Amino acid sequence: MTLLALAFSVALVQAGDTTPPQQVSSHTCEIHGRVTDKETGRAIPRVIVRLHVGEDRLVAGTDDEGRYEFKGLAPGRYSGEVDPGDFRATYIAASLAAPGDTTGQSVIILKDGDRAEVNVALQRTLAITVRVVNEWGEPLAGVDVTANSESDMSSLHRSMFRATDDRGRVRLFEMAPGRYMVCAAPDRVSPFTDSSDTLRERYLRTCYPSAASEAEAEPVAVDRSNIADLEIRMRRGHTYRISGTVFDASGAAASGASLGFTRVDGTTSSGFGAPVDDSGRFTATNVPPGEYALVASIGGPDRPEQRRPFERGFLRVRVEASDVDGLIVVTAKAVDVAGRVVLDHPATPLQRRAGYTRLLIDARPAGEPIPWGIGTERTVSGDDGVFVLPTLAGLRVLDVVDVPTGWYVKSIRYRGEEIMDVPTEFKAGQDPSELQVILSTRGAILSGRALDDRGDPVSGARVVLLPADPSRWTMFQLTRAISSASGMFQAGPLRAGEYLIVALSPSAPSVDPRDRVRLTQLLETAERITLASEEQRTLDLHIVKDR
Repeated sequence: MTLLALAFSVALVQAGDTTPPQQVSSHTCEIHGRVTDKETGRAIPRVIVRLHVGEDRLVAGTDDEGRYEFKGLAPGRYSGEVDPGDFRATYIAASLAAPGDTTGQSVIILKDGDRAEVNVALQRTLAITVRVVNEWGEPLAGVDVTANSESDMSSLHRSMFRATDDRGRVRLFEMAPGRYMVCAAPDRVSPFTDSSDTLRERYLRTCYPSAASEAEAEPVAVDRSNIADLEIRMRRGHTYRISGTVFDASGAAASGASLGFTRVDGTTSSGFGAPVDDSGRFTATNVPPGEYALVASIGGPDRPEQRRPFERGFLRVRVEASDVDGLIVVTAKAVDVAGRVVLDHPATPLQRRAGYTRLLIDARPAGEPIPWGIGTERTVSGDDGVFVLPTLAGLRVLDVVDVPTGWYVKSIRYRGEEIMDVPTEFKAGQDPSELQVILSTRGAILSGRALDDRGDPVSGARVVLLPADPSRWTMFQLTRAISSASGMFQAGPLRAGEYLIVALSPSAPSVDPRDRVRLTQLLETAERITLASEEQRTLDLHIVKDR
C-alpha cells in the first residue's frame, strides 16, 4: 500500500470508521486493483475500499492513481465494496467481484499464495430537477418527491426522497443511469382522522407528468446527462372513509388496540394511524385512493396497562371509488417459537457468506405478499444453529436469508411436517427440534451458455431463475447468475422442482419479483424446465428482449 493510501485509511479510522487498517501478516495472499471512472477510464483517488472476511473488515483508500492493495491476507472467501466516501455523491458504490465471476455473489476466493487483481469501474451519478405545480401552474412547497427505478420498485435511495422548496423545486441526485418513476405526494399519506366530511377534495399522489399511479406514469430516462425542469402537475381528487372493528383472538372487541395503516401500492411506505374506541371501532377519513395494509395489535410488554399477552392481526384493503365500511380486523395470539438450522451433511462446515452475518430466518404473514416487510418477524441463528422467532401471530411462511454460496434450503419441517412455502400457524415452543431448517450442498445444478441471435456467446448476460409457481416469486426464491467471457453460467445447488429460466442482456435492468407486471411479461418468453434431485442439467439460452 502506498503512503498516501495508508494515510487515508488511518484518516478514515480517526474520522469515525472503527475498522482498523490492515495489519502486517505472515500470510502471502493479496488483493489489489485500480478504481476508475466507468465512462472516461480516469483514476478515482481517495475512495474507500472495504474488504470483508467473516465478521472482520479491512479498509483501504485509493491513491492518486486510483490504486489500492490488501497484503498479507489469509486464504479464504472475501467480499467487498468500493464507496466514494462520506458526503461524496458523485459516484455509485460498487461491489468487488473476481474476474470471470459467474455466480453473481461477488465473492473472491483466495488460495495460498494467490494475488488477485480486482479492478472496479464506478458509475458517475446523475440528477433530476423536479418542479411540482398545481392545476394553475403555481409552485407547491413541502411536497415529497420520490424517484424509483422502473426495474426495481423496492429500491428507494436516500437521496431520492426529498421535499420541494418555496419555488416548488427539488433536486434528486446520486442517481444511476436508468428509467425512473418520479412521483409527488402532498404529505405522503396523512389523512385527518376527524369526523367531518367537509374536506373530501385533496391534492393526491401524482406521478410524472400527471398520472394517478406508476402504472399510468411516463418513465423518465436518465442517461448521460442531468435532467432539468421536469414538471409534475398535481392532481386533485376525492378522498374516502375507512371504518371497521378490531376483534381479539377470543372474538371480543379489542378495546384500546393500536391500529396502523400503510400504503403498499406505491414506492413509498407512507402511513398513518387511527384510534380504536372502547367498542373496538375505528374510523379514518380523508384517505386517498390506493391499497393499504392494516396492522392491529393489543397487549404485550409495551402496553403494561392492558395486562394481557401480545396479539396482532393484518388486513389488506383497496380504496377506489367509495368509502370502505364494515371492515373486520381479527388479532391472533403471538407466540415465541424455537428452532434449529440442521446441516444435511454435518461433515461439511457451513461458512457464512463473506461480509454477512449469521443466517437470518424470516416469518412473514401468509397470503398475498405485503411489501415493506410489514408484520415480518426476523431472527438470527446462533453459532449452534439455534434460533427463536418472536411474537408470531396468525399464519406464517418462513424464508431463510443469506444462505452461503454452495448451499440451499432443502426442507423446513415443523413437528414432523414439511412446511416450506406452506402457511403455518405456530404454537408456542421452546424445543428447537420441533422446527428444523435443513440446509444441503447436494442439489440440482444447472449450467450452460448465454447466446445472442447469431449463436455467439454473450459475456455478462443476466440469467434469472424462478419457481414456475407464481406464489413463490419472492426475493428469496430468485436465483441469479452472470455469464462469463465465454458465455458460460452456472446456478445451484437448487431444490428439485419446476422452474422458469430466462437470459437477459448485460444492460437489462435488475429483476424484482415484486414487479409482477414486468415479471409476468418477461417470463412469457422464459424456458420451463423440471429439475430432479441432484440432477445436473446443461442448456443453452438465447438472450430475450426485455421491455
